[in-house]
Amino acid sequence: MKKQSHVFFLLWLALGAAISGCVSTKYFPAQGVGKYAPTDTLEEFRNYPDRPHTVIGTITALGRSQQKIMNKIRARAMKAGAHAIVVKPPARITQQFESQRKKEFGKSEWKYEVILIRFGD
Repeated sequence: MKKQSHVFFLLWLALGAAISGCVSTKYFPAQGVGKYAPTDTLEEFRNYPDRPHTVIGTITALGRSQQKIMNKIRARAMKAGAHAIVVKPPARITQQFESQRKKEFGKSEWKYEVILIRFGD
């Protein structure tokens, strides 16, 4: 019985770690744009670049770690065939909860939106 409780505890810890480090992303291809082969490199901009480009879609992402969010976004953008992304300023989302003991605690996440672009198409 003691071994089962240890296994359950370890599984519970693993589930908690997975949930707390989770990043959700959604890719929305631009209307009328075809599919592209994945790319190996990716440039990042805060504003649209001056050189000719085509917007191929957007990605929205939500998570707690900004670094993990950006890593997932980069991987998804390269998979979609983007040469670059335009990163909009992130929004911080905080949700307040109240426990049964009347103590408040918060959950804070970051929401990112990026534009995927290709050059020379």
